[in-house]
Amino acid sequence: MDMKGMFKATALCLALGGMGFTGFASANVTLNINGTVKASPCQVVTDGKGNIEVQLNGGKAIEAASMANPQSHTDFKEFSLTLKDCPAATTKVTATFTGDPADEDIEMYKNSGGDADAIQIHLTDKGETRKLGTGSTMDAPVVADVATFDLKARAYTAQGGVKPGSISTAVQVGFVYH
Repeated sequence: MDMKGMFKATALCLALGGMGFTGFASANVTLNINGTVKASPCQVVTDGKGNIEVQLNGGKAIEAASMANPQSHTDFKEFSLTLKDCPAATTKVTATFTGDPADEDIEMYKNSGGDADAIQIHLTDKGETRKLGTGSTMDAPVVADVATFDLKARAYTAQGGVKPGSISTAVQVGFVYH
């Protein structure tokens, strides 16, 4: 092959290579990688099953005769709702209480336990400064990664005449971290 033929072959190879026949392509792309970091919630101290059991009257049966008169009640049972391992940035926790309100007083909870009618469940803060009925809120400061809600509950009857039976209600508590 003469010099002219080699030149034509080289030019042809360069031309074909410039048309993308080399097997390589060039492109630019931007990867947008996003995420969110959020504070982990505090851990609620429970019985291991996600519940907190409060035994009214110290776990002893309540005598129906002691609830015969209107506005009768048991002694308050004190208990704490404790949240631990709160994130360092959390300074306060707001609890919102919800459940079935009692017909007699919407700031108390309905007894869904069965036969013991005419009973309401009264939930309040430890200082008894306010009822914590459905929709009510309460704040607790976070101290050393722990927030504690000191509460009290008791059985109450607005009208008296309580019949023997069981007492039970479920109060759900939602939390907002500040």
